Amino acid sequence: MARTPKDLPYKEIEKLASKGNSDKVIAEAVGESSDYFAARNGKDPMLQMALMRGRAKGVADVVDALYENATVAKDVRAQIFWLKNKVKDEWTDSTKQNVELSGVDGAPIQAVEMSKEEFREILSNLNKDV
Repeated sequence: MARTPKDLPYKEIEKLASKGNSDKVIAEAVGESSDYFAARNGKDPMLQMALMRGRAKGVADVVDALYENATVAKDVRAQIFWLKNKVKDEWTDSTKQNVELSGVDGAPIQAVEMSKEEFREILSNLNKDV
């Protein structure tokens, strides 16, 4: 006999989702096949809500723990991680710089095709001037 939506243990599903478990692991833990669980997830708003609430709670718990480590425990790694993710423009290890090039008086740079011999002659003339 097929289960009705009321038969699924939504509280247990929410708790398992809050721990970061995949749908497959949650399905196995509540005694369902992953195929059945996936099909049911597409049709059962109570199941969708249990998964969404659980996952949101899990993220909130980790954010709270990270914040606690950064502020109370004074864990420098947690502080750096927090800042790099929350204030990205000001806290980064990146040395990327935006560089914009233009020609004379802001005009576009023009590309010129030339042979190797022509290029060597220009280089030779430049070296004479130096």
